[in-house]
Amino acid sequence: MKHGLRAISITLGAWSCGTAPATAPSPLAATLDAEERAVIAAVLDREMGTAPFIVVADSTDAPPVAAGWSPYVHGWAQVDPSALDEMLRDYTARNRLAAPLPPDLPTTRPAHVYPEREVLRFNQIDRFTELRRTFPGVRSFYWVSRPGFDAARRTAIVHTEVACQGMCGQTALVVLKRGAHGWRVEGAGVLMEV
Repeated sequence: MKHGLRAISITLGAWSCGTAPATAPSPLAATLDAEERAVIAAVLDREMGTAPFIVVADSTDAPPVAAGWSPYVHGWAQVDPSALDEMLRDYTARNRLAAPLPPDLPTTRPAHVYPEREVLRFNQIDRFTELRRTFPGVRSFYWVSRPGFDAARRTAIVHTEVACQGMCGQTALVVLKRGAHGWRVEGAGVLMEV
């Protein structure tokens, strides 16, 4: 999925096709703060569904996000427009550099952090053969961005990507709100699915 869908760029809601240039991985930034870890954990819990565990890349990864994506995200209508601008600015600033994902994310079930370079060195079919050797029963491999917060840190957005065996996958933008019991997913919009 990654390095496949990345060849399709999305800008302000308009789709344009082209070949993405090969880029070196971003250097890793400082560790995620507690709020970022809690938001990412809430997203991964949602992605797990009924699965006993999830396998996620060892560092954050994110494409640019533009305001034009908002119509695709269920739950976006409840987001204050000024908060949307704040979240997009924060998302862009935070995701300039990748950050390592810690092995102890506060998810409800295990989130196995796995080196992205190990996954990407194989083609789409063979990478799942390798992943299954390490994690029997794994169905998908995930990437997550760092969250973008509004100024009050009560609403956040996170970009997710998932690759499954074969040539299938999905990218989505997830909206979360912080309540009395922590972060919860309010809605998500699929941006690309193959």
